[in-house]
Amino acid sequence: MDIWENRRGEIVILAVHGKLDVATLPLFEERVRPMLDRGERLFLVDFAHLDYVSSAGNIQSCLSRHDTIL
Repeated sequence: MDIWENRRGEIVILAVHGKLDVATLPLFEERVRPMLDRGERLFLVDFAHLDYVSSAGNIQSCLSRHDTIL
């Protein structure tokens, strides 16, 4: 999985490429957690380039722990 980061004003734009599943979710968390710790709160996550997504419940659970809304 690759995550490309860009910014528009206060919005962090993350374009996720490849697969997002139980195996790659920790990589996603490792990338996003420091941003949340710095106080970033506005994210636009682009999943258009994902080839595969699974464990949506686990992903939603992870995101909801940070009061994040998709």
